[in-house]
Amino acid sequence: MFILKKYVKKNKYLIYGSLLFFLLPFFISKKTASNDLYMQLIAIEKIITQFDFSGVGGHPIGFAFIGSLFKLFKLDPLLIFYYLQPFITSLCFILLYKITSIILSPALSFCISLCGMSSLIIIKAMNQFGAEIFSLASILLLIFYTIKNIILNDRFNKNNLLWLITFSWIAILTRNASIFIIIGISLFLFICGKFKIKKHVIIPVLMLIPGIIKSLLSVDNSASIKNLVSFESLNTFLNQTYKHIGNLKEIILPNILHLNRFPILKFSIGISFLIFCSFIFFKNNKSANQSRDKKLIGDLFFVVGLSYYFFLSFASSYLGTESIYSTDWGSIYRVSGFGIIFFLISFWIYASYVNIIKKEFIIYILTVFCFCKLAHGLRYEFIYGPSRLLFDDYRNSANSVIDYMEKSGNNKLIIYTSGHYQGKNLYYILKYYDMIHLLPFQVKSLEESDRKSNDTTFFCAENDLKYFNKNTGKAKKIKNLKGFYLIAS
Repeated sequence: MFILKKYVKKNKYLIYGSLLFFLLPFFISKKTASNDLYMQLIAIEKIITQFDFSGVGGHPIGFAFIGSLFKLFKLDPLLIFYYLQPFITSLCFILLYKITSIILSPALSFCISLCGMSSLIIIKAMNQFGAEIFSLASILLLIFYTIKNIILNDRFNKNNLLWLITFSWIAILTRNASIFIIIGISLFLFICGKFKIKKHVIIPVLMLIPGIIKSLLSVDNSASIKNLVSFESLNTFLNQTYKHIGNLKEIILPNILHLNRFPILKFSIGISFLIFCSFIFFKNNKSANQSRDKKLIGDLFFVVGLSYYFFLSFASSYLGTESIYSTDWGSIYRVSGFGIIFFLISFWIYASYVNIIKKEFIIYILTVFCFCKLAHGLRYEFIYGPSRLLFDDYRNSANSVIDYMEKSGNNKLIIYTSGHYQGKNLYYILKYYDMIHLLPFQVKSLEESDRKSNDTTFFCAENDLKYFNKNTGKAKKIKNLKGFYLIAS
């Protein structure tokens, strides 16, 4: 009992934070997934029967492959991932705390880790099964292992390098954009002299192999070459970078949606943080070992953040429209916002390093910021969660459609999926349900179907009614399925 009390007293901050982020997902999460994840999970069927991964499209194969193993044991992959997510979220906090506590006090490590995990991107990632939490955990594992074994201790051996490659592959196979973070880690190891160009250049290549292969399969080489000398691509790159920098306001402020009306203000706040971090990064370090380690770890997170935003902007601007990265990532918060946590950790480590502000005052500031961000994130979820279409246990959504189809007497359902995401979301939910539990009717997208066949029901999401010259007054609402309408039956 004495040993237990001693352990709790010594690790109270670690225990409080890990428990908070273990319990939090249960309050805001639903047993469903984003369209990207449903697409990957639906690919399980072909993987099991034909070992064909083409169903994942441009997405990584990690979740589909692991889900296939669950499915072979007659388990529901989505539910397994859903129940794993609180443990992985808690692990993310633990890893952040462990990394920062190497060079900071327990109280300050707790506050910085809590502030990072309270960002809206993390809160939103908890509300359903998604790639962000799992990807963040694998990246933090890689960073923690790199700091402990290479940056601080210079332990170069085959075992450590094998673990670097393994953690890198896990990160890339769960989320494509992780490749840009791993590039940042590799660049930092060269910058700080841990990797030598002649001796270690093969190691980053091995770390990046899954991402390199996936990227090369989607890149249009001729278009990429043209884009390199295109002013339009340069303008796109600068615009993407501008949007990413604007998101850095969340280093200290909650992600208040009203601020989106003032992009120049957002950019000004973000660029101020970048200037401060850049000044510290280029400052020569002649301090004692503990202070030197503090700057090294701050530098690592700063380089990782820069790498993520730079290469994400570059890939979306220059790799051609066929590339898996050809998207306006700056406007997609769940992708752009993922970089905030690295700059946030870097900024607060730097703030403690320069000793401009007393450590106690930093803790007070961070405590206020943490609770403001956490309260804002939870308020956001509690307000917007109930209004989201299909934001419920995927089985409840599927059962509502099954009840409707049984009453209609039809044996085929067509869903319009070419408009907004809601139609595709319902289509994927039903396809996934059919793979796990079997539907008593056929479900197809409009593109796959023959609308002239008999016994067919045609659904459309509310946002897509305009494509059929209808509105909510003219179309029949589907009972127990909010936001969907009957177009034909």
